[in-house]
Amino acid sequence: MSADDLIQLHWSTAARRWLLPRRGSDTSSRKVERQTGKRSRVELRGLLFEERRKTCEECLRSSVLTRDFDETSRGWVAVMQARWLDTTAAAEPLVPEHEGLVWYFWNHVWHADGAHRRLPALWLQAEDPAFLVRAAASARALKLAIRARRSQPPDAWLTDREVEAFAQLREALSVAPEGEYARARQAAAEVWETADHVLRCALAFAFPESRDWGNQALEGCLGRSASRETGNALVVGSGADPAGLRRLVIQEMYPSTLARYALDFADYNGGEALPGLTALYQRVHAHAYQRSLSLALSVFECAQVAELFVERLDDWKTQPRVELEYLQRSPILARAALVDRSGQRIEAVRQGLAQP
Repeated sequence: MSADDLIQLHWSTAARRWLLPRRGSDTSSRKVERQTGKRSRVELRGLLFEERRKTCEECLRSSVLTRDFDETSRGWVAVMQARWLDTTAAAEPLVPEHEGLVWYFWNHVWHADGAHRRLPALWLQAEDPAFLVRAAASARALKLAIRARRSQPPDAWLTDREVEAFAQLREALSVAPEGEYARARQAAAEVWETADHVLRCALAFAFPESRDWGNQALEGCLGRSASRETGNALVVGSGADPAGLRRLVIQEMYPSTLARYALDFADYNGGEALPGLTALYQRVHAHAYQRSLSLALSVFECAQVAELFVERLDDWKTQPRVELEYLQRSPILARAALVDRSGQRIEAVRQGLAQP
């Protein structure tokens, strides 16, 4: 008998809307369309040409912005510049190393607005998910190499745009045909062999159906001295074993950072997610209320969650709307949880339940 046989699951409209799409799951209410083929390579080149021309010129110029590029990187830029200026090559496939370098430059060096901010989405349209995997991995490798040349430790973070790229990859894979998915999975498997810890967490997040990747990424998170790492949050949205979240919660100095993908954790693991989510909810600071975490727990219609919500109802420094709605829609569970409890919000819920 599974945990789901003992706990009733109720996915509210809000929870479905917040949940990321996942291959093999139809719980999310987000509508995802297949992106591959929506834009031709010629159209992409036309959209990016002027920005790419300026980017190549800047990358080849000796300046404080490009001082960390080595000869290999400059060689890639020179070849890329020639390819983009050659109008006869407009329909040729993009090169992952070239695109990764440009993505790194626009993400970490060149602080300007432009279509290159949307590169991962454009890669999906003009190429496919496998290309995004290779280009993102190339950008990550370049970033780590530059940090090594600066005698800096490996970077434990992904920028918000980098995280969004892997979320877009995950969405694209959720609707990809089998052949397209298989190519992306093979590309990710090749990258995985030499990927650093953070990139492995991102790949496990993008391929949550690969539980072995999630578990390997989780093991990489556990025991690390660094806290608030991007990888820690991403692994919660992966296919990692649910028991591991409790271990990660105990280790994490800022547990609220783990709540971002709590709904995805609940979607993948069902009732087995409840112990880990409970441990996380109990550790989040009263000033750091996380709606995504509360929504994830509200999926479970059971006495344990009702008692958990009542226990912290008057603790939160902001209005816990998800908890209040949960108790109102589950009066039998709420009344049992309210016994021998006191507090301003608790009394308001009790009075509301007493009205006909």
